[in-house]
Amino acid sequence: MRKLYILAIAALSALGAFAQPKAGTISVIPKLGLNLSNLTNQDILYSSTNPEYQPTTIKSKFREGIVFGADVQYQLTDRFALSLGALYSKEGCRYSDISDSYKQNNIRYVSLTADQHIAVDYLNIPLVAHFYVADNLALNAGVQLGIALSAHHKETRTSFKEHEDETIEYDKNQEGIELNHYKADYDLAKFMKNTTVSIPVSVSYEYSNIVIDARYNIPVTKAGKAETYSNTKNKTFQFTVGYKFNL
Repeated sequence: MRKLYILAIAALSALGAFAQPKAGTISVIPKLGLNLSNLTNQDILYSSTNPEYQPTTIKSKFREGIVFGADVQYQLTDRFALSLGALYSKEGCRYSDISDSYKQNNIRYVSLTADQHIAVDYLNIPLVAHFYVADNLALNAGVQLGIALSAHHKETRTSFKEHEDETIEYDKNQEGIELNHYKADYDLAKFMKNTTVSIPVSVSYEYSNIVIDARYNIPVTKAGKAETYSNTKNKTFQFTVGYKFNL
């Protein structure tokens, strides 16, 4: 039994060593993962038609989003490598649901806003240096260009009046559409910059050609360019799993 343990440990060690290629190796690394992203300076001041309601600040929160793509990595030495990637990244922020109701002149006014979020999709191109501080364990840093593909503010709105006889009359927006779980979608492309720059820093571990990476993209440039978005920056944590194909 002891020999089996020794053989198993030796086999796992060999697999781990195999994950880190020798100098001169070119690798392709498809990867898939999750973003946790937020936008700075995007809190919302909510005001109600209720005369007794005090304006409330709705803070932006981290939003989950998918990220996927691939890196091409070149191993310069046993301890140093460079990679260039292309990643489709869903970023932005989200907000807590808002519920507001009050009664006036025997009519109850109700307003609900749900699933409110800002969705910004990027094509990110990171150039990253990898420093192997131990076998298969690397500290990584570089520079990343983000190309904005789309930007939207989305929410689901419900607004109605409940009369004394319990009949409900839904409010309508400017286009005359009834606000009964109405899914609003506002295009923010003109308010956002076409490109952003960030500094990706991460820790990664490679085992049996599987690469696990935990990354934070430090914003360098602003993401917005007009009105309330002019001081907005992206804050994105990124967790990915990839598989390294050594060519």
